[in-house]
Amino acid sequence: RQRISALVRLTFLAPDIQHEVLGLVASKSSSLTERLLFERVARLLLWTEQRAAWERLASGCGLRP
Repeated sequence: RQRISALVRLTFLAPDIQHEVLGLVASKSSSLTERLLFERVARLLLWTEQRAAWERLASGCGLRP
């Protein structure tokens, strides 16, 4: 049930973030990805806010060079 909810929340994200998250799920632990994505970014309604939050999280956690 939790995984279905997580997948549904993924559809609310900006398309570019969806693409990046799917790459993380394939390469890293999904628990890290879920925590970063769903607790902080998926709650934001505006894609511009999502992108800014995702940038901060991805850079701060070493998910990006």
